[in-house]
Amino acid sequence: MYRFCDILGDFRTVGIEETDKVKLMNRKECKYVLSINDLGKLLAELHNEYSLVEINDKTIMPYKSVYYDLPDFALYRTHQNGKLNRFKVRSRTYVLTGTTFLEYKLKTNRKRTIKERIEVKEDYKFTDCEDFLSQRLPFSPSQLEEKLQVDYNRITLVDRAFSERVTIDANLHYSAALKESDFNDLVIIEIKREGNRKISPVKKLLQINRIQPFSISKYCLGISQLYSGVKTNLINTKIREINKMLNLRDVQPQKKII
Repeated sequence: MYRFCDILGDFRTVGIEETDKVKLMNRKECKYVLSINDLGKLLAELHNEYSLVEINDKTIMPYKSVYYDLPDFALYRTHQNGKLNRFKVRSRTYVLTGTTFLEYKLKTNRKRTIKERIEVKEDYKFTDCEDFLSQRLPFSPSQLEEKLQVDYNRITLVDRAFSERVTIDANLHYSAALKESDFNDLVIIEIKREGNRKISPVKKLLQINRIQPFSISKYCLGISQLYSGVKTNLINTKIREINKMLNLRDVQPQKKII
């Protein structure tokens, strides 16, 4: 992503405190995927419509997410089966600031995303967050197990009206169960907004470039690559679609034992 620093320099920047205006904890989401080789020309068309989030003089942010599931991967299965009113439990660390949040993310039957979170120490234990989790989970938090870590880089754009946030994730690195997997050519763009009434400049630009919405979960992608014995037929279909869209044979992740 650092190859795009010159293009990012054309954007007006905003600090993290200004993005509090567009937290969008109850929102509609729409995802897209594309090749990292196509990201530059997309960014070059957006600097008049969006501002670029900057933290500690950096606009490309390293993130770390840790996902939790039940021993039998029940949360993964609900996502793979396409059930609504499904949820995820994860921690997210903003590496530049060292800030970590424990998050509960719900996808409702109206296809809205509701995210709730609390700030925690990076070495937190579930016993430290029992009240937060117990009020939201249909089972004891003690049943959760750490399943997957995802490290990636993120660019965040906000529109000038602070009504829309666009996240651009790349350089995905997965680790779990003594294995690693990388998706270096893949870019996941997510548009987050309160509703769908206003025309989204980035959505319009993606449509012009014939890039269609594409539902993909970073969690499901990682689990399918690093664990055997889990249901993967739906995610494997998506991986084949990604290969076809990117026209790259090497988009498949390279696995290796740690």
